[in-house]
Amino acid sequence: MRFTLFRIPITVEPWFFLGLLFVYSMARSSAGSHQAGLIAAAAVGVLTLVHELGHALTAKSFGCESSISLNLFVGFASFTAPRPLSRSQSIAISLAGPFAQLAGGVVALGVAHNRFHATGGDIWKDAWIGLSWAGVAIAVLNLLPLWPLDGGHVMHQLIGSIVGSAKALRYTIYSTFAILGLMLIVGMLGRGDVAVLERMRTRAIAGLYDFRDPNLFVAIRGLFRSMPLYVLEIPWFLVAISALTCFQTLGQLRSDTGDARAAEVTIAALTAETKGWLSASIPAMPRGWLPSPWLQAYVAARAGNSVAAADALSRVGADGRWVLPDPQSRPELASLVPLLGSQVALTNRSHSYTLARVLRVYGMPAQFLDLCRALYDRYRDPELLYMAAGGLAVRGHPDDAMAWLRRAASEAPDYRRLMTDASLLALHGRADFHELLRLTAR
Repeated sequence: MRFTLFRIPITVEPWFFLGLLFVYSMARSSAGSHQAGLIAAAAVGVLTLVHELGHALTAKSFGCESSISLNLFVGFASFTAPRPLSRSQSIAISLAGPFAQLAGGVVALGVAHNRFHATGGDIWKDAWIGLSWAGVAIAVLNLLPLWPLDGGHVMHQLIGSIVGSAKALRYTIYSTFAILGLMLIVGMLGRGDVAVLERMRTRAIAGLYDFRDPNLFVAIRGLFRSMPLYVLEIPWFLVAISALTCFQTLGQLRSDTGDARAAEVTIAALTAETKGWLSASIPAMPRGWLPSPWLQAYVAARAGNSVAAADALSRVGADGRWVLPDPQSRPELASLVPLLGSQVALTNRSHSYTLARVLRVYGMPAQFLDLCRALYDRYRDPELLYMAAGGLAVRGHPDDAMAWLRRAASEAPDYRRLMTDASLLALHGRADFHELLRLTAR
């Protein structure tokens, strides 16, 4: 279901209705009334939308593009900001949802309270119970400082103002685990004979029945007095969702940190390799990395050790962890290609492709094509066909290049590649190239 409200696109997934069916079932079982179940489900559905509209409209007031999606038990207000939001703006967006839900719930509770005391009908009693849960309890629980609840997002921003954005999310997750642990301890102790907690429980239960008071303020105050009951009874669903999300987020943070560190190490290895070529020496590499066999061969050849150079070149297609700048930026490779023997190991796909790119620029056409054929027979990758066509076109063999290009386009048609690959520019004036373009564009 898709519709627009206040110029905000809203998507309601089928799972959302399944969640409402679950709410209906639980409320009906608890209250023993079909009517109570329907009212509870309707209240949750409407007030969840009100909650997300609070987020979306506030974000929209800050210039963001907003949208809403309602799914199983939850809603999501997504927004894209034209510029970074301030911490106060982010906090305002997070708080707007539960406060909008709370305000909507209190207004509806006022209507239900008035009608209950005017008519005494069970429908208004059921409405009060359903709205007190959907409008007040859920909104207040959402303000708890637990990730990923709205209160958790507020805590994230507050922690970020102290320790910085880089560490804020990790600290927020650790704080969430500590609060969840405290909630479990309090809930377990509340099942025993702890006098303080027993008095809290008694006072909270009494607050649930204050709706019988004709004064609306007293009745609403009673609802807020009953809030500790949700902790004493341990909201297992909330605890489970929060803990699971925290574990997932923490795992993603570790993965992102690992990816960032890997990128830094790769850049360091590339920098060291480049310095080695400039100084004609073997550089110190980051841990786990090696200078490329190409660089080893170049240094050995410069020292007059052709045997060591040939030995290093026999490993250019083997397994190992090294980097090699773009072959066209390393004209020194031209002096190494004649030293390549016939027994070059081709056990690593990436390094074997690098060898093909080197031969495309500096090797003999027959030597280059023999390698492309061998690699294509092994990997059946059309990229090798495109590579061979481009190499032949650049080296002045247009007819042979077109033969390889037709084969490549038949296996992996790529109109954009044909039009933008710089190595194929020499073929753009040929009629058969334009015919191939026409066929590829179909």
